[in-house]
Amino acid sequence: MLTLQDLVLRYPAMINMTPEQFAMYQADSVRIMGLDDGRWGTEPYGVYDPAQAALIAHRYTIVGQLSEGDAALSAGPVVRTDVDDVQVEFADRIWDKVPYQEAGLYGTAYGQDYVMYRRMFFSGPRVA
Repeated sequence: MLTLQDLVLRYPAMINMTPEQFAMYQADSVRIMGLDDGRWGTEPYGVYDPAQAALIAHRYTIVGQLSEGDAALSAGPVVRTDVDDVQVEFADRIWDKVPYQEAGLYGTAYGQDYVMYRRMFFSGPRVA
């Protein structure tokens, strides 16, 4: 079972997460990932804890560090911008290659780690 200390050891940027925040995000991650850690592989190759750590770090990064009055963080990289009559579009159209179900997870490196772990053991939608 993942602990706050394990999370901080894996992702040192999570050092400011409180135990209360960790418990909340961990409960949320179980709702997303399910309770059956065996579905995420068996030891020593199971990835339930690393995937859960990545998902918790992702959610904390995009939501947990915001304070009242802060602007919302962008969901992903800028692909086009307009200033007056000038429009700039970047050549790397990463969003054309990302399935819409995973687009929000690509906003952080942690979310991308979670997608990597999930793709190791799942293909297609999860059915409860």
